[in-house]
Amino acid sequence: MTVSLFGFKAAGLKRQQYVWALMMSLVKGSLLTLQRLFVILMVVLICVYAMVVMRIDHPILNRIKTFSLDLTMPILQSVNQPLLILHHQYEKLRDFNQLQSNLDLLQRENFQLEEWKSLALQLKRENQNLRELLRTLPSPDQSFFTAKVLGSPAGGEHSTLLVAATEADGVERNAVVVCAKGVIGRVVDTGLLVSRVTLLTDINSRTPVRFESTGEHAILAGTGKAELVILHRKSLYETPLENTEKSDELKVGDRLVTSGFGGIFPPDLPVATITRIERDPAGDKIFARLIAMPQKLEFVRIFDSLDAQDSHLQTS
Repeated sequence: MTVSLFGFKAAGLKRQQYVWALMMSLVKGSLLTLQRLFVILMVVLICVYAMVVMRIDHPILNRIKTFSLDLTMPILQSVNQPLLILHHQYEKLRDFNQLQSNLDLLQRENFQLEEWKSLALQLKRENQNLRELLRTLPSPDQSFFTAKVLGSPAGGEHSTLLVAATEADGVERNAVVVCAKGVIGRVVDTGLLVSRVTLLTDINSRTPVRFESTGEHAILAGTGKAELVILHRKSLYETPLENTEKSDELKVGDRLVTSGFGGIFPPDLPVATITRIERDPAGDKIFARLIAMPQKLEFVRIFDSLDAQDSHLQTS
């Protein structure tokens, strides 16, 4: 009985402690809430008071305001300095992104301009070559065909050139091939897509020529190299004295033109210039070089040989 009574008393004390603890927690929460409200109210009142005081023009208040600004300005500056740094970094980052986008745009535009420049230079070069070809026609009545060079000579004793001209275009065998500076060869084969041109430098090439300075006729023979040799000189003068005098008149730089013999090349087309003369009592050896440079050609002009022209005239 005593134990039970003491048990009831103990249970009652425990419940009373719980009640007091609950009441204390409620009171504590209420006090915290009131404290927060009080702080907020005080801040609002201070702000309102400061706004009212700032509008009052009084010497003492002005001193107080000045003193307050002097105290708070270093604090505001120290707080504002990190914000300014962050703002500047943000501006730099934004400017960097803008610069990157502008750089990408400029690179694309520059690449496009480079393509246009390359195309313009190519068209300019082709236009210049075609304009120069207009001055190579030996006769105003001569028909011709302008063809693009597909392959340049690779060297060796046999020098050939591939051009984009076929028999369907009117190109025939032994047709004369010239460039802006002079004769470079003749057509030896015509195919379905291209034609093959044998250059005057080919070792099997023999071209009837004439010295412009003396009028002598000769054969220009290819050697498979850049330098050609003069063969079978035939003077137009009858006496040996006149022949010797005219031979001595030849000098380096004199030009050779086609003679018109052989039925292929029309007369008076520029061919080569003398590069060196080896004097010999048995007969001078004369070497020449083509005026044109086949390795750098892009376009050539092709027209019929003399025999083909005569054949066309007889047919018509």
